[in-house]
Amino acid sequence: MIHKVPDLREMTLEQKVGQMVIVRAHGFEEAIRRRLSTGEIGAVGHILLHKTHDKKLERLIAVINEYRKLAGCPILFYCDGEAGLGAVFDFGTRFPSMMALGATRSAELAYRMGHAIGREVRAAGFHMISNPTVDINTNPNNPIINIRSIGEDPALVESLAAAYVAGMQEAGIIPLAKHYPGHGDTSQDSHVEMPALPHYSDRLYDIELKPYRTLIARGLTGVMTAHLYVPALQEEDEPLPATLSRSVITGILRQKLGFEGLIVSDSLTMRGIKSVYGIEEAAVMAIQAGHDLILQDYQSDPEITLRAVCHAVRSGRVDVERIDEAVSRIFQYKARFNIMDNKEIDIRQSREVLDCEEHRTTARDIAAQSVTKLTGRHLPLRADNLLLIAVIGDEEGTEVEDMSFVIESRAGQVYERVRRFSPDAELLLVHEKPTEEDRRKVERAIQSERYDAVVFATFIRVVSYKPGSAAIPKEQADLADWLVGAIDKTVILLFGSPYVLHSVRRPANCLCAYSDDSYSIVACVDAVFGQMPTTGKLPITIGSSFPYGYGLS
Repeated sequence: MIHKVPDLREMTLEQKVGQMVIVRAHGFEEAIRRRLSTGEIGAVGHILLHKTHDKKLERLIAVINEYRKLAGCPILFYCDGEAGLGAVFDFGTRFPSMMALGATRSAELAYRMGHAIGREVRAAGFHMISNPTVDINTNPNNPIINIRSIGEDPALVESLAAAYVAGMQEAGIIPLAKHYPGHGDTSQDSHVEMPALPHYSDRLYDIELKPYRTLIARGLTGVMTAHLYVPALQEEDEPLPATLSRSVITGILRQKLGFEGLIVSDSLTMRGIKSVYGIEEAAVMAIQAGHDLILQDYQSDPEITLRAVCHAVRSGRVDVERIDEAVSRIFQYKARFNIMDNKEIDIRQSREVLDCEEHRTTARDIAAQSVTKLTGRHLPLRADNLLLIAVIGDEEGTEVEDMSFVIESRAGQVYERVRRFSPDAELLLVHEKPTEEDRRKVERAIQSERYDAVVFATFIRVVSYKPGSAAIPKEQADLADWLVGAIDKTVILLFGSPYVLHSVRRPANCLCAYSDDSYSIVACVDAVFGQMPTTGKLPITIGSSFPYGYGLS
């Protein structure tokens, strides 16, 4: 069924507000179905579409088709997925991180990645995705952006992001460039608290805002805003997160930068905003500030948010013209991106696109071209007797709050790949925060003198709401540092944040893959044993030893 664009004059207030709220809460499905049938819900987020541990394609397609059939208005389906659907669901391609893409320096690969993710997202029934991250990661202590960023150089970020966005939009998806006005130079996780960005206006326009100016000029269709306090951009008397500041959202993004696309808030579940303003007030203020769509708090009944916004309009606090402006824009983009067509998804056609060989090849190429050799005194490695020490994170195999993906153990994948070149290699697992027993096991193994070389694989991930996210725990850094000092033929493999080298003495042998997806693991291990060249270049700076652009061939 193809819906016609509704006439705003014939819509109730509830139907209009329903277009502006991306509903995401579990446990309220019957109420959601009822509102869908009356046209009072116009956008649904992927967190609502899967229940815990049920992320299979069959269920997703069934729910999307059910909601489309029920809908009295065309629904926009939204999802997260910075590394592709394979990082969120049990299907689709999982890609290396955005920082891995930055290490390739390839606009062609950026376009291919954006296009591939866009095709898969559309094939699964979604229309909008919260990619790409265009934050300029100038702060090595950033706990929540880090490898989610392309890098620290605005020119590199805007170049690759422009190609990525072009690929995604050509695939029929609305991308959300984030996190406006710029989350790269922060040292707090906005999932937990509200970070401040205290820079002068000139600096913000030269660095943080630069990618937005370029992308907007090239036709960017979506922006996601962040819960950051940026005083130099704000005109309000009280300090507000950018999400709730009309001067930051409407005054700068809409008017000064000339953005005409959809403005979407980051999750209103995040404690940096929810704990201060509450569910209802945050939603109303975000709409007042100039958002077209808000990501509803997924832990609460959507009715709370929908009623609060309707009440704010009826009481005169929010002008109905503000609502009509946003809803008109939403319908404009629903028509432009063929979202008015509510026909059922054919799961057979979806399977032809999801994780197809073309997309796997793109992920493989990014991984291969991103691996960066930082030191290589003994590389390529030749070792008959090899010990692989791999770190196992406490969160592996668990659901991660808000980002909604499952982190799997990667140690086994590293071990299996190492054994292709060193069949008798032995594996020793240590905890993310190695215990005294872990340390003793490692020391006993080294003192046995059975090994010609040691490979230490660490996976420093970015995890929302996690204290110490993106940082190497001191216990792990001490162990790695001890290994580097004890065994010259120690090879450090960084499957994640490269900034951990701030905490470890300069190793004789070190490769960085920026990501723990299977393609990056294969590429990095192959490079250790000389099976592929290392062409990646650092998209960030690591102290004085490893400047921006560094990388050994």
